[in-house]
Amino acid sequence: MVMTVNTSGQPAPKTAAETAHRAATPPTASLARSAFDRLRKAIVTHELRPGTRISERFLEERYGLRRAAIRDALVRLEEKQLIEAISPKKTIVAPLTMESIRALFDLRTLLEPDAAAKAAGRIDRATFKRLDDACRADFTLGDPHSEFAFLEANKAFHMAIAHAAGNRLQADFIEQVQDASMRIMWVGLQLGDSSDVWRHGHDDIIQALLEGDAQAARDKAQRHLKEGQRSIFELLASSPMLSNIEITMNAGIR
Repeated sequence: MVMTVNTSGQPAPKTAAETAHRAATPPTASLARSAFDRLRKAIVTHELRPGTRISERFLEERYGLRRAAIRDALVRLEEKQLIEAISPKKTIVAPLTMESIRALFDLRTLLEPDAAAKAAGRIDRATFKRLDDACRADFTLGDPHSEFAFLEANKAFHMAIAHAAGNRLQADFIEQVQDASMRIMWVGLQLGDSSDVWRHGHDDIIQALLEGDAQAARDKAQRHLKEGQRSIFELLASSPMLSNIEITMNAGIR
């Protein structure tokens, strides 16, 4: 048997077989999660814009991720409807349309006020304070990392309510629409800072939840969603940036 010793101090070049083995090796949970988080952030902040065609090779070259981890991440991203498989050989970042935005707000209106009613009296004040303080933290417009952190904090606030409601299936659906809604909220930040509308809407919800008033919690959550939807649609209707952020007026990007 012949052994080759590398005395240069540098890593030996990978053979084609080694490269193929690396791509085929199942990812660890941490690598798969890291790939999913990285790609979800890129989609939310429009680094990967709506309608962008993607592939395992494209994502590997752009982000330096392992193919196996990318494959796992793409399955999860499709489950969350952040990407769409148009055909066996064509996958794109899910389009953002006025129709899809309305549909998301409709789903949130069905799910989240009901969860708020069920969660009334089931979350302690300290937890609310921690979550609301995170939502109120300053962020820098134009900085995708800062904007994403704000959107994640807002999602965590709403997911705390969803989990406190005690219906796991309902919470899973709410998480899916929250992930999809983050893209819309990011657009809102680019068109005009709507963060105060989202932040201040938490106050009334928190009060109703702490008082254990289920009907008030339902009503306040519903009002919060309506105000957020109105704010987003007013910005979209009045902004010349609409075409630049890849939102179309109908459902058809194919």
